[in-house]
Amino acid sequence: MNEKAVAMKKEIRMIANYRALILCKLILSLFLGATSLYLGLIGYAMSPFYILLILNLLPPILTNALKGNQNNIKIKQFAYIILETPFQLNSLKGKYKYSRTKYIANMVSYLIAIFLILCWQYNYLTSENSQNFLFYFPLIALCLGLLSRLLLVVVYRLKLPYDLSHNRV
Repeated sequence: MNEKAVAMKKEIRMIANYRALILCKLILSLFLGATSLYLGLIGYAMSPFYILLILNLLPPILTNALKGNQNNIKIKQFAYIILETPFQLNSLKGKYKYSRTKYIANMVSYLIAIFLILCWQYNYLTSENSQNFLFYFPLIALCLGLLSRLLLVVVYRLKLPYDLSHNRV
């Protein structure tokens, strides 16, 4: 296969993963926001609100930190991870506002949020005074976050080549 075609497929995969991550974060944010509102009204701990804050406030902080220190990084492997590579599909990159530093920052915040949801679930499982239906909120959030990410990656990996071949970019 042509080197240019391989590079374009790699770029499509990267943009599909990024776009799926952003939409998954939006879905998870909506669920965590509604859950934190409900738990706040009935007087329970605001764990989902703090996870929501981490999920949405950490990416801009990490993006600014990575962009600001990009030239001062002494570890070559870390500098290679955040190094922006030239894109052949610039129109697609511009449409979806993809950048490698944004992707890494959003991925880190997503993984931390998933870990915190697991901790939230563990907390509900070990507490004795929780109501039974409250046990399902962290589990629903975890399943929603993981399944929506998986499904959206598949959808965007199919959608982006279709859009490119039908000149919809």
